[in-house]
Amino acid sequence: MKVIDINIPEVLNDLTLGQWQEITDLELNEGISGDFYMRRVLSIVYGIKDVRLEDLKKADVEIMMDSVRNILTQEPSFENRFTMEGVEYGFVPNLDNITFGEFTDLDEYSDRKDYHKMLSILYRPIIKKQTGGRYKIKRYRGSSDMSGMPLGIALGAVTFFLTIGLQLTSDILSSLTPEERQQWQKLTLEKSGVGMPQSIPSPREISSGSRISLN
Repeated sequence: MKVIDINIPEVLNDLTLGQWQEITDLELNEGISGDFYMRRVLSIVYGIKDVRLEDLKKADVEIMMDSVRNILTQEPSFENRFTMEGVEYGFVPNLDNITFGEFTDLDEYSDRKDYHKMLSILYRPIIKKQTGGRYKIKRYRGSSDMSGMPLGIALGAVTFFLTIGLQLTSDILSSLTPEERQQWQKLTLEKSGVGMPQSIPSPREISSGSRISLN
Protein backbone atom coordinates (compact mmCIF):
# COMPACT_ATOMS: atom_id res chain seq x y z
CA MET A 1 0.00 0.00 0.00
CA LYS A 2 1.32 3.44 -0.95
CA VAL A 3 2.14 5.66 2.03
CA ILE A 4 0.50 9.12 1.95
CA ASP A 5 2.01 11.90 4.06
CA ILE A 6 -0.66 14.23 5.46
CA ASN A 7 -0.27 17.27 7.69
CA ILE A 8 -3.09 17.43 10.22
CA PRO A 9 -4.17 21.03 10.99
CA GLU A 10 -4.47 21.84 14.68
CA VAL A 11 -5.47 25.51 14.96
CA LEU A 12 -7.55 27.98 12.97
CA ASN A 13 -4.50 29.58 11.40
CA ASP A 14 -3.57 26.22 9.86
CA LEU A 15 -6.47 26.79 7.48
CA THR A 16 -6.95 29.68 5.08
CA LEU A 17 -9.89 31.99 4.67
CA GLY A 18 -10.41 30.59 1.18
CA GLN A 19 -10.68 27.02 2.48
CA TRP A 20 -13.24 28.12 5.06
CA GLN A 21 -15.28 29.89 2.38
CA GLU A 22 -15.28 26.75 0.25
CA ILE A 23 -16.45 24.65 3.19
CA THR A 24 -19.22 27.09 4.11
CA ASP A 25 -20.33 27.18 0.48
CA LEU A 26 -20.97 23.43 0.72
CA GLU A 27 -23.46 24.12 3.49
CA LEU A 28 -25.62 26.09 1.06
CA ASN A 29 -25.97 23.08 -1.20
CA GLU A 30 -28.60 20.94 0.50
CA GLY A 31 -28.35 18.29 -2.22
CA ILE A 32 -24.86 17.23 -1.17
CA SER A 33 -24.81 13.80 0.47
CA GLY A 34 -22.85 13.06 3.62
CA ASP A 35 -20.27 10.96 1.79
CA PHE A 36 -19.74 13.49 -0.99
CA TYR A 37 -19.59 16.30 1.56
CA MET A 38 -16.84 14.49 3.45
CA ARG A 39 -14.89 13.89 0.25
CA ARG A 40 -15.13 17.56 -0.69
CA VAL A 41 -13.96 18.69 2.76
CA LEU A 42 -10.98 16.33 2.62
CA SER A 43 -10.14 17.66 -0.83
CA ILE A 44 -10.38 21.29 0.34
CA VAL A 45 -8.39 20.90 3.55
CA TYR A 46 -5.94 18.13 2.71
CA GLY A 47 -5.84 18.22 -1.08
CA ILE A 48 -6.87 14.58 -1.23
CA LYS A 49 -8.65 13.49 -4.39
CA ASP A 50 -11.10 10.59 -4.57
CA VAL A 51 -8.55 8.17 -6.01
CA ARG A 52 -6.13 8.69 -3.14
CA LEU A 53 -8.93 8.73 -0.58
CA GLU A 54 -9.71 5.09 -1.32
CA ASP A 55 -6.23 4.13 -0.06
CA LEU A 56 -6.75 5.67 3.38
CA LYS A 57 -7.86 3.74 6.44
CA LYS A 58 -11.33 4.57 7.75
CA ALA A 59 -9.86 5.40 11.16
CA ASP A 60 -7.43 7.87 9.56
CA VAL A 61 -10.24 9.58 7.67
CA GLU A 62 -12.19 9.97 10.91
CA ILE A 63 -9.17 11.53 12.59
CA MET A 64 -8.79 13.99 9.71
CA MET A 65 -12.44 15.01 9.81
CA ASP A 66 -12.43 15.31 13.61
CA SER A 67 -9.45 17.64 13.35
CA VAL A 68 -11.36 20.00 11.05
CA ARG A 69 -14.46 19.84 13.26
CA ASN A 70 -12.43 20.74 16.33
CA ILE A 71 -10.62 23.57 14.59
CA LEU A 72 -13.82 25.24 13.42
CA THR A 73 -15.19 25.40 16.96
CA GLN A 74 -12.17 27.37 18.20
CA GLU A 75 -12.60 31.04 19.07
CA PRO A 76 -10.60 33.40 16.83
CA SER A 77 -8.60 36.25 18.32
CA PHE A 78 -7.96 39.69 16.86
CA GLU A 79 -4.45 40.44 15.56
CA ASN A 80 -3.66 43.87 14.18
CA ARG A 81 -0.68 42.58 12.17
CA PHE A 82 0.25 39.46 10.26
CA THR A 83 2.65 38.42 7.53
CA MET A 84 1.64 36.65 4.34
CA GLU A 85 3.98 35.71 1.50
CA GLY A 86 6.68 37.96 2.90
CA VAL A 87 4.46 41.05 3.18
CA GLU A 88 3.46 42.47 6.57
CA TYR A 89 -0.14 43.66 6.75
CA GLY A 90 -1.67 45.98 9.31
CA PHE A 91 -5.29 46.50 10.33
CA VAL A 92 -6.70 49.96 9.60
CA PRO A 93 -5.19 52.04 12.45
CA ASN A 94 -8.25 54.23 12.96
CA LEU A 95 -11.65 53.16 11.64
CA ASP A 96 -13.03 56.60 12.45
CA ASN A 97 -10.85 58.01 9.68
CA ILE A 98 -11.80 55.65 6.85
CA THR A 99 -12.82 57.27 3.60
CA PHE A 100 -16.26 57.22 2.05
CA GLY A 101 -14.95 54.85 -0.63
CA GLU A 102 -13.63 52.44 1.99
CA PHE A 103 -16.90 52.64 3.89
CA THR A 104 -19.11 51.84 0.91
CA ASP A 105 -16.86 48.95 -0.15
CA LEU A 106 -16.83 47.52 3.38
CA ASP A 107 -20.61 47.65 3.30
CA GLU A 108 -20.72 45.95 -0.10
CA TYR A 109 -18.40 43.11 0.95
CA SER A 110 -19.92 42.43 4.38
CA ASP A 111 -21.35 39.06 3.29
CA ARG A 112 -19.20 36.05 4.23
CA LYS A 113 -18.75 35.03 0.57
CA ASP A 114 -16.96 38.36 0.09
CA TYR A 115 -14.82 38.34 3.24
CA HIS A 116 -11.68 37.93 1.09
CA LYS A 117 -12.44 41.36 -0.39
CA MET A 118 -13.58 43.00 2.83
CA LEU A 119 -10.38 41.95 4.59
CA SER A 120 -8.27 43.53 1.87
CA ILE A 121 -9.80 46.84 2.95
CA LEU A 122 -9.29 46.22 6.66
CA TYR A 123 -5.73 44.88 6.24
CA ARG A 124 -3.21 46.57 3.94
CA PRO A 125 0.56 46.41 3.52
CA ILE A 126 2.48 48.36 6.15
CA ILE A 127 4.55 51.06 4.44
CA LYS A 128 6.07 52.70 7.52
CA LYS A 129 6.64 51.59 11.10
CA GLN A 130 6.56 54.17 13.87
CA THR A 131 7.36 54.26 17.55
CA GLY A 132 5.06 52.66 20.09
CA GLY A 133 3.96 49.92 17.72
CA ARG A 134 2.20 52.35 15.42
CA TYR A 135 2.34 52.08 11.64
CA LYS A 136 1.07 53.48 8.38
CA ILE A 137 -0.62 51.32 5.78
CA LYS A 138 -0.88 51.55 2.03
CA ARG A 139 -3.55 53.88 0.68
CA TYR A 140 -6.74 52.14 -0.42
CA ARG A 141 -7.07 51.81 -4.19
CA GLY A 142 -9.72 49.11 -4.44
CA SER A 143 -10.21 45.64 -3.03
CA SER A 144 -8.00 42.63 -3.70
CA ASP A 145 -8.07 38.92 -2.89
CA MET A 146 -7.07 37.95 0.65
CA SER A 147 -8.39 34.39 0.53
CA GLY A 148 -4.94 33.04 1.38
CA MET A 149 -4.72 34.72 4.78
CA PRO A 150 -4.75 32.61 7.97
CA LEU A 151 -8.30 31.76 8.99
CA GLY A 152 -7.93 32.62 12.67
CA ILE A 153 -6.68 36.13 11.88
CA ALA A 154 -9.40 36.59 9.25
CA LEU A 155 -12.26 35.56 11.55
CA GLY A 156 -10.81 37.53 14.44
CA ALA A 157 -10.83 40.67 12.32
CA VAL A 158 -14.33 39.98 11.01
CA THR A 159 -15.60 39.45 14.55
CA PHE A 160 -13.97 42.69 15.70
CA PHE A 161 -15.22 44.71 12.75
CA LEU A 162 -18.80 43.41 12.80
CA THR A 163 -18.96 43.99 16.55
CA ILE A 164 -18.35 47.69 16.00
CA GLY A 165 -19.89 47.77 12.51
CA LEU A 166 -23.32 49.05 13.54
CA GLN A 167 -21.84 51.88 15.61
CA LEU A 168 -19.38 52.67 12.83
CA THR A 169 -22.22 52.86 10.30
CA SER A 170 -24.19 55.20 12.53
CA ASP A 171 -21.21 57.47 13.23
CA ILE A 172 -20.15 57.69 9.59
CA LEU A 173 -23.64 58.28 8.25
CA SER A 174 -24.12 61.13 10.70
CA SER A 175 -20.93 62.77 9.41
CA LEU A 176 -21.81 62.49 5.71
CA THR A 177 -23.06 65.37 3.64
CA PRO A 178 -26.65 65.01 2.34
CA GLU A 179 -25.23 64.17 -1.10
CA GLU A 180 -22.92 61.47 0.27
CA ARG A 181 -25.71 59.99 2.41
CA GLN A 182 -27.98 59.88 -0.64
CA GLN A 183 -25.24 58.15 -2.64
CA TRP A 184 -24.70 55.55 0.08
CA GLN A 185 -28.44 54.84 0.30
CA LYS A 186 -28.58 54.44 -3.47
CA LEU A 187 -25.69 51.97 -3.44
CA THR A 188 -27.37 49.99 -0.66
CA LEU A 189 -30.64 49.75 -2.58
CA GLU A 190 -28.79 48.66 -5.72
CA LYS A 191 -27.39 45.74 -3.74
CA SER A 192 -30.94 44.54 -3.04
CA GLY A 193 -30.80 45.38 0.61
CA VAL A 194 -27.44 43.77 1.36
CA GLY A 195 -25.68 46.02 3.84
CA MET A 196 -24.09 46.11 7.25
CA PRO A 197 -25.42 43.23 9.36
CA GLN A 198 -28.56 43.90 11.35
CA SER A 199 -27.43 41.57 14.13
CA ILE A 200 -24.00 41.10 15.66
CA PRO A 201 -22.69 37.53 15.36
CA SER A 202 -20.56 35.97 18.04
CA PRO A 203 -17.11 34.59 17.17
CA ARG A 204 -18.54 31.07 17.42
CA GLU A 205 -21.33 31.92 14.98
CA ILE A 206 -18.87 33.39 12.48
CA SER A 207 -16.46 30.48 12.68
CA SER A 208 -19.09 27.74 12.64
CA GLY A 209 -20.70 28.20 9.27
CA SER A 210 -20.48 24.57 8.15
CA ARG A 211 -21.91 21.19 9.03
CA ILE A 212 -18.61 19.79 10.20
CA SER A 213 -18.00 22.58 12.69
CA LEU A 214 -20.57 21.64 15.32
CA ASN A 215 -21.99 18.23 14.37
